[in-house]
Amino acid sequence: LTNDTGLELVGGWPGIYWDDWMRGPEVRKGRQCVFPEVSRTFTFGAQGTSGGQFYKDHLIHMALNRHLIDWEAEDISYLQTDKYDKALAARVNAATTITPDQIPGMPHGKDARVTYADEKAFEKIAKDRLKGIMQDARGGVQRASYKGVVQVKHNGAVLFLVPASYTGTL
Repeated sequence: LTNDTGLELVGGWPGIYWDDWMRGPEVRKGRQCVFPEVSRTFTFGAQGTSGGQFYKDHLIHMALNRHLIDWEAEDISYLQTDKYDKALAARVNAATTITPDQIPGMPHGKDARVTYADEKAFEKIAKDRLKGIMQDARGGVQRASYKGVVQVKHNGAVLFLVPASYTGTL
């Protein structure tokens, strides 16, 4: 996050539902956010800006990273857009294509991908086959997606939920 982007965002930061606000097209402006493998956010309980509506089903399961990382010593160049996009596309392309009905029997430890046609199809997959992930989209953007691709840890592997518009590159 650059200083300029931070200053731009802080000027309009809402008091509630900031995560929905961030996905709005007027805020996103086509930008993407790479999410960490281990969440750096934490919820303090059911009382909060969302009135506790998501706590029991989603937020209670969040775990704060407790391992110290020396970021000065880490090579994070793989997060540069061109490198990240190529690496993620390669993983998505290598994953076995399955249908939503095959999610429960997805082979342990083997990445898979499911294509969703639109927001309604995504919501149905999330609700019927992947209990616990949030189903909502704001401004056409699914929660935790990167260029439409949602990664879910499932059965010892990663399940990629991929939009029908995906062409094999990001």
